[in-house]
Amino acid sequence: MITEWLITHGRFCRWIVKWWRHCDVHPNAIIGYNLKLGHGGFGVVIGNCVIHNNVTIMQGTTIGNRRSGEDSPEINSNVFIGSNCDIIGDIGIGNDVIIGAGSIITKTIPSFCTAYNKQELIIKRTK
Repeated sequence: MITEWLITHGRFCRWIVKWWRHCDVHPNAIIGYNLKLGHGGFGVVIGNCVIHNNVTIMQGTTIGNRRSGEDSPEINSNVFIGSNCDIIGDIGIGNDVIIGAGSIITKTIPSFCTAYNKQELIIKRTK
C-alpha cells in the first residue's frame, strides 16, 4: 500500500503522510501489513512502537511512550482500537483484542479480551 511505502521513505514523505492522512507516524515505528486508519486517520499519532498485522486504529488515537528513550507499546495482530484512545508506555496488547473508545491504556492487555476505561476494565471473551 502506498501509505506504508511513504512512511518508510524519509522526512519529506512523512510530511506527505501528515498532510494526506492527517496523522503522524514515527519513522522508527514497525508496522505490519493491513493497518487500517479509520476516518482517514485524522488525529492519529503513532510513536516509536511495534504494530503487527490486521490492526484497525480509529481517529484521535495516540500510541507511544511516556518519555523519549523509554520502551513503547507492542500491539499484536487482529486488534481494534476505538476512537480517542491513548496507549502509553512499555505494554503489550494481545491478539484479538478490542479496546473501547476513549480508553487510556497503561497496562498490558491479554489476548482475546475487550478492554475499556474508567479503571482499565478487562472483560475476557472466548475464541
